[in-house]
Amino acid sequence: TSSGTDSANTGTTAPDPQTGAVPRTIPQDETDERARYDWKSKYPDGQVQIWCEAVLVAGIQVLALLSLCLIRNGWLADKTGWTTCHDPIFKQYSYFFLGGVLGGTLFGIKYLYHVVARGYWHVDRRPWRVLSPLLAGTLALVTGALVEAGLLGLSLNTKRGASYLAIGFITGYFSDKALAKMTEIADVIFGTRDASRSKQSGSEKTDKSKSANQPN
Repeated sequence: TSSGTDSANTGTTAPDPQTGAVPRTIPQDETDERARYDWKSKYPDGQVQIWCEAVLVAGIQVLALLSLCLIRNGWLADKTGWTTCHDPIFKQYSYFFLGGVLGGTLFGIKYLYHVVARGYWHVDRRPWRVLSPLLAGTLALVTGALVEAGLLGLSLNTKRGASYLAIGFITGYFSDKALAKMTEIADVIFGTRDASRSKQSGSEKTDKSKSANQPN
């Protein structure tokens, strides 16, 4: 009993009483609250839907990679005759957008297998899993325009496709932080935060003056 208590306090696993071997421990957050050898799925009726979502998100990622290759080697312009596709500006913003899509799909795939393993998967999240890569791509496109305009305080030292793709990917994967940064920019440009603060301070001053004028 004392050895079991010691192992519980130290975080180590007690040796197997039959073999004497000490099994490798797994971090608590990686066990998904399952016992050892509990390998059966917790979603017996949802396997088809889960795998359909996985294939769909992975398909978006493959399509983005394929689009990058077609734009990079000029195949799209040669086959369609769209001379605009040869324009460096078109390629630049395509890299922004497709990089964001890749970042969004990677985050979606990571999110999907985490919620499935930990028992939080549900059907109502499906629109988010499907649409978030497109949201991430659009956000990366706008972020690229902000970088080019110098509104983010960043500057690209090189005009290479890899730089545009990297910025797009980071924006897509960390889309929440990118949106928070855009909120700060909107507050600076439109003064929404200052206006709300001044309005709040004005109402506080009015309340104080009213309370001061009231007779005791």
